[in-house]
Amino acid sequence: MSQTSETSAPTWAAPTALVAGVASVLLLVLNFVALSGMTVLVVSMIAGVLGVVLGIVAVRARASKGAAIAGIITGAIGFLFSAAIVVFALLFIGALGI
Repeated sequence: MSQTSETSAPTWAAPTALVAGVASVLLLVLNFVALSGMTVLVVSMIAGVLGVVLGIVAVRARASKGAAIAGIITGAIGFLFSAAIVVFALLFIGALGI
């Protein structure tokens, strides 16, 4: 009997990471097109974090590597740009006191 040290790959992690990352970027674009407000940016940041976390889980579990990496990249882009816009907006209105 031989046991492998690999973990069983969740089949849903890589596609879900890709969908969450793309949703994060699309919500970011929606904010620029429709001037939707802070709520859309916060949802974009949450989707970006989900994309990055699920992408890392999928890569570590050796699932679909292309979709997982694309989810990590798009999630990180969506999160970083959304967070930058939120911080800039808070600085602009003086809410951070800096």
